[in-house]
Amino acid sequence: MRRAALLAVAMLAFLLAPQAVGRPAVAKLLLGVSGDPGRFQAQTGQASAVHSFFLGWQQGQTWGTTFPKMLGRMGPTPMFHIGTKGRSKQEAITPRQVASGAGDAFLIALNQGVAQYGGLVYGRFLAEGNHCGRNYAAFTCSGGSRGPQYSPKAQADAFARFSAILHGGTRAEISAKLRQRGLPPYLGPDLPMNPPSLLRLIWNPLGGARPSTAANAWKHYYPGDVAVDVVGNDMYGSSAGWSGAQNEALYAFARRHGKPYALPEWGLEGDDAPAFVQYICDFLRGKSAIELASYYEAKAGSRWDLATRPASRERYRRCITPLGRAAS
Repeated sequence: MRRAALLAVAMLAFLLAPQAVGRPAVAKLLLGVSGDPGRFQAQTGQASAVHSFFLGWQQGQTWGTTFPKMLGRMGPTPMFHIGTKGRSKQEAITPRQVASGAGDAFLIALNQGVAQYGGLVYGRFLAEGNHCGRNYAAFTCSGGSRGPQYSPKAQADAFARFSAILHGGTRAEISAKLRQRGLPPYLGPDLPMNPPSLLRLIWNPLGGARPSTAANAWKHYYPGDVAVDVVGNDMYGSSAGWSGAQNEALYAFARRHGKPYALPEWGLEGDDAPAFVQYICDFLRGKSAIELASYYEAKAGSRWDLATRPASRERYRRCITPLGRAAS
């Protein structure tokens, strides 16, 4: 793992190096996929540098394969997402409970697992919290609040605690970060340091919120610059359209806050839509601060799989695949 750590540090040093304003920095772009990387390579020619996967609450701690082993299986660069459903597929914890410290034992286990793995890891938590279809969503699809346990502030506070513990440090250092948001102190042991060169935490709302109301706008979910390594947007489209303007607005927000940008999930929902793939390609080529874009998903029978979308497959192969760094 020592060699993996050195490679990861070198790669992130390149990723974080200053770029000329407005100049496409596609040579640093990491391309990824959720599902089967081999299937996706056959479809698009992409040798995925990032492999995205999803965890239940306490998975790798109290049930399932241990977290370091999971990370090892999902290389070269794993990207995990954690929600609030547990082993039973039912809600195990709320965002406010996480923010208050009720989930610290699991977050400690994640911190230690990342440190044991030793290579570059991307992490997401409560992604698309402004999407009414998520069990931790702050609002219903009709715009009604689901209460203080799920509010935008509760989600922002939960992410801040997630970030402070996963990045690690002494008990006093972690508690100092939490105190800045008025959160309860951290009472666990001193933890290994997982610096941003090895652990990249993505704050990941939807640029095009559902429902699209003022109260559900992504800006209300932001946990603060200290907690965020990368700003991300999940984006899905079809020939009927996509949320391009909202994506551009979120990118602009990221740059105002000095953060790089990612598309941790993007995909086709519906028909064969090469124009949407072209939009993604143009966005990746035209922006100077994008470090990751991961397609969802390559899986037989999936509604997002490219098997039934020949024009989109070919556009991806010609336009997006050449933009990515080679897998390490």
